[in-house]
Amino acid sequence: MEFRMEDDPNIHLRFTTHETVTEFAPANLGVARGQPPPSCDTGQGTHTRWRLTYELYQYFLPEGDLSEASLFDGLAKMNSVREVEQNGRKVASLTSLDKTRVLGNAYAGIGVVFCVIVRDPLLNTSSLYVPASTYSCHFSSRPPQSCQIQGQTATRVFFTVLGVCGLFVCFMGHRFLTAESFFLGFLTFGFVAFAVLGRFSGQSYESECG
Repeated sequence: MEFRMEDDPNIHLRFTTHETVTEFAPANLGVARGQPPPSCDTGQGTHTRWRLTYELYQYFLPEGDLSEASLFDGLAKMNSVREVEQNGRKVASLTSLDKTRVLGNAYAGIGVVFCVIVRDPLLNTSSLYVPASTYSCHFSSRPPQSCQIQGQTATRVFFTVLGVCGLFVCFMGHRFLTAESFFLGFLTFGFVAFAVLGRFSGQSYESECG
């Protein structure tokens, strides 16, 4: 990915139905105030930016809470290196030789704040990228899905029926071997079909459940 600024402190997020992509531009070495920064592409020695390391953290907002107050409270907990280490969960550690792109699961309707800590192991210093947040959904009716997806009726019905069938297999399955075999085969094929259709068909979650 090409970034518009040479030293871009922002985290760039995009998502699909199933995954969240986090990207950020490599950092440069720190210099004294008023001094020109070193060039980004002058070798890969310990005196260049290639010695820097990166850590990606995430912080989950309360589930089902889409309010601005909850978002700003989460951002406030991720606005310094110390607070990120205390409140966030490290999901990746990268060197300057790695691609600055991390893939993760997307949970529609659940807010997540991402932040990157860049460290200079030679000077034992660290700095923070600008935190970014996503709900892996749109706050409007446009596709791929709504931010209220986690509480849809189809989701509740699907897992309720699945739970009832599971209880039947647990306590009565040995008396109805044919029904037990059919249910286990149906369950296995259903999960595989759900994953394949969701990955390649482009249909919404509600369409797949329906």
